[in-house]
Amino acid sequence: MMVERNVEVPMRDGTVLRADVFRPLSGNSCPVMLLRLPYDKSILTEPGFPSEVAFFVPRGYICVVQDVRGMYASEGVFRPFRDEAPDTVDTIEWAATIEGSNGKVVMAGQSYLGSVQVQAAAERPAPLCGISPVSPLVDFTHNGYRRGGAVESAFFFAWATKMALQAARRDGRDEEAAALAALTEEQPDHPFPPLSRSNAMHAPFDEILKRYDGIAPWVREGLEEAGRPDGGQYLSTRRLVPKIAVPSLYVTSWYDMLLGGVLTAYSVGVATGAAPTHLVIGPWEHAHYGAPQSLAGELDFGPAAEFELWPLVERFFAPLTGMGHGDPLPGVLYFTMGVNEWRSAEVWPPASATVRFFLRSMGGAVTGGPTGTLGTVPPTTGDGAADEWTHDPRHPVPSTGGQTWSIPSGPRDQSGLLERSDVLAFDSEALPSAVEVTGAVHADVWLETDAASADVVAALVDVHPDGRRYTVTQGILRLGTESEPLHDRGSVRFLVDLWATSHVFLEGHRISVHLAASDFPHWDVNPSDGKPWGTSSEPKACRHRLVHDAARPSMVVLPVVGELPVIFEGSGR
Repeated sequence: MMVERNVEVPMRDGTVLRADVFRPLSGNSCPVMLLRLPYDKSILTEPGFPSEVAFFVPRGYICVVQDVRGMYASEGVFRPFRDEAPDTVDTIEWAATIEGSNGKVVMAGQSYLGSVQVQAAAERPAPLCGISPVSPLVDFTHNGYRRGGAVESAFFFAWATKMALQAARRDGRDEEAAALAALTEEQPDHPFPPLSRSNAMHAPFDEILKRYDGIAPWVREGLEEAGRPDGGQYLSTRRLVPKIAVPSLYVTSWYDMLLGGVLTAYSVGVATGAAPTHLVIGPWEHAHYGAPQSLAGELDFGPAAEFELWPLVERFFAPLTGMGHGDPLPGVLYFTMGVNEWRSAEVWPPASATVRFFLRSMGGAVTGGPTGTLGTVPPTTGDGAADEWTHDPRHPVPSTGGQTWSIPSGPRDQSGLLERSDVLAFDSEALPSAVEVTGAVHADVWLETDAASADVVAALVDVHPDGRRYTVTQGILRLGTESEPLHDRGSVRFLVDLWATSHVFLEGHRISVHLAASDFPHWDVNPSDGKPWGTSSEPKACRHRLVHDAARPSMVVLPVVGELPVIFEGSGR
């Protein structure tokens, strides 16, 4: 291939961004694939890195790889997502006119590289004819910066610290960079180390935020914006996706911390109907960058999970770019865990029956081990048992895998957590036959508390016959404030969004629901006093009481495909 390095691309405000341009040797008129990133454009051509450049240039695409504003070779100040829409549009229009271009531009790439695609496509630049965002952050109000009102602490601060450090070092602010680096765990080989435990739990956390203010004010600004119901000025799924008029192929993963936003982007795209919208969901964690992989967390999903992404993307782009017709893509291609196979459907989610699985307990203080049972028979008037436990913000439940990032993620054995007296587990009987759950999942639980604010962390868990417990999907919801405390409201209903899954609970396994009031450092710890985020200086222990009676039935709602085993008679469908 032919290569031009650091080609200058002027933006509308005069700022110069720089890109590397990779051309096929054929010399024919070619479509352009644009990739924009804040992580140093040179990584996409490092030996052994499975990038789009190595795959698509030999197949007739010109690849343009650009450092975003304020990063590496590009001028300006880096402000995540703030400038990406106009900068990407300007670059698209420039790329359509470069030597060898046939005037058609597509975009690809993962994570931040996916986010800029959504932002640009909403602006409808004429040369853009298709996008394929992989694991993009598309709405930090509901997924990425925060989720369910809690801060995505492990992901956000690991990522934000790395970005702020790069900006500080670029500007020669070494002392400030050193002060920021001191906040993270000492993991020299980790590309995005999380905050150390003491710093992540510091109270008031506002004192930690002040270390970012002089270098990266966008850290505080982004968290504050994400905390507002109307936040997402620069990155909002419901604001941006309805404006997209080019075909879109979204790719995500069951253990990606950005799964929920992608599912919403897909559903909004389908509902809008401006252009075809496709979806691929694999069994991986956040990173699926072209290289085949079958491992996620502690589980191996087998040869079928070793999915070749780039050929599918090439097939999607071919009719859009004049590179051939290509076989039509299914509307949705998704991986069903447990049986470990790919399935297709016209839309997501496929047809299922909504089944309520009720949490039942003997009641009293949580003492460790399974707390109760899970079944489809609803509680009756005489069922008044409740589970009581203490949430101590100074000793939160430790994160053990799940849909997170920068800390060990993916499916990991949860059985050790049941030794704690602040983790509740409700298990079904051993299944006499398999149960498939495919579609959206949510928990509906009732809590009484003496706290002003509380979190409910809920997880759908597959209990293996040998006792290992693996999270299938999870969620969190934070309710209550200092001015509207929960302790004045009696029983409070928590509707916790667990996003979605496609998973078969095999014969001999058990379906379980785990509940807790913390999951740290995946999410920040609720100090219980209801004060504005980051200002609490005295986190307080509090008592929670989970209610399971006829008037307030606590449950998980599952989309079941096929028949339920006979042990679930009286199904609450």
